[in-house]
Amino acid sequence: MDIKVFRMAPYDLFIKIGTYGLSALFFLGIPGCMMMQEEEFREVGWVTLVIGGLWLLVYLFVPLKYVISSKQLVIKRLACSIALPYEKIASVEMADNVKPEVKVFANAGLFCYAGLVLIDNEIVRIYATNLKRMVRVSTTDGKTWYLSPADREKFVAAVKEHLGEKEK
Repeated sequence: MDIKVFRMAPYDLFIKIGTYGLSALFFLGIPGCMMMQEEEFREVGWVTLVIGGLWLLVYLFVPLKYVISSKQLVIKRLACSIALPYEKIASVEMADNVKPEVKVFANAGLFCYAGLVLIDNEIVRIYATNLKRMVRVSTTDGKTWYLSPADREKFVAAVKEHLGEKEK
């Protein structure tokens, strides 16, 4: 069976503000501070450079796309992609207007929503760029994953196709 690749949903407003705003500060702040003659401004430049390093580190773990292969669903990232074998997926369904209540261990605002968050009194995994049109994946070990493919209807159908093959 062929591999299907699904793009991430377009950034929602919160991600746009966090990503584009911090990126502008980072790219404009470093050169501006480094060129200043005053010592204190150059120190601010170094602090900005360290923050920029953290910014790049975060980008390594941002979900870039979802890949549906013959054996598993993969959340592709530059570093440490995440694989969910179909044998471990119990269900997949659409979910609208997901509202994370608390970040347990997560990035929320810089490039994406990624990590562990509390939703409806449950700690769930989220790897998304838009909270309004999500997909909920439940696994056989009781975990819940929220993803945001651009074309969620085709994404859900593609995963369900593999779940049906698994049951035969």
